[in-house]
Amino acid sequence: MNEKDYFFENYRIADFYDDYYGRNTGDIPFWVECCKDAEDILEIACGTGRITFPIINSGKRIWALDYSQAMLDILEEKAKNANISSDQYQVFCQDMRDMRLDKKFDVILITSNSVNHLETTEDFEKMLECVSSLLKDDGKLIFDALKPRFKFLQRSMNEYYDEDEFLLAKTGEKIKICENSKYNHATQINNVNYYYTDSKGKQTILNTKVRLYFPQELDYIISKSKFKIKNKYDWYDYRDFEGKTNEQIFILEKK
Repeated sequence: MNEKDYFFENYRIADFYDDYYGRNTGDIPFWVECCKDAEDILEIACGTGRITFPIINSGKRIWALDYSQAMLDILEEKAKNANISSDQYQVFCQDMRDMRLDKKFDVILITSNSVNHLETTEDFEKMLECVSSLLKDDGKLIFDALKPRFKFLQRSMNEYYDEDEFLLAKTGEKIKICENSKYNHATQINNVNYYYTDSKGKQTILNTKVRLYFPQELDYIISKSKFKIKNKYDWYDYRDFEGKTNEQIFILEKK
């Protein structure tokens, strides 16, 4: 693991992840439903288990993979505290562009818009090739991806957006958060700064990069791969894709 690699750096503030992103639960029923008929499940970019644990609690066993060991450490600690047996899950610290697992899966999930951290088309293609090698012949790859929205592409690093606040579970301390960003039209990468400010005014800045893939672009990348699109949705309630939200949700089958 190269700690200077962007994939590692992107989630170095793992302690904030659960307290802020853990509040998002609206997509969980969708992912659980996707796994209802599957026996062998792999979740890529599992993070600290926001989706992993609901799938386990639905009666499934899951293989959970992430590039951040810090995230996986938190996942395992949460599993221990919840008395979840180690035979219900396995964790792997690997790169989605080069996964090496001695198993084939019925369903592979990539949740939480994690594919947007694949910065190049070549990286996306590597991921698809790798996933294809890990899927059973009738297996499915299911993932969500952010859809570019014009108002976000015009944001400035000189202003602050999306002010919010949340509480740290361990201390109850209130953390304020806001962000700004700058979009590079040539690379289609949105460079985002998240500003976390504690009650004493101390600020922690998380710099992240998000590659934005346009709908027709993703369709084309997939068409060149070993996959075909079975379904494409606008949201986690299975509405057909019309581009009305900031999500693109794909269910892919092997050709």
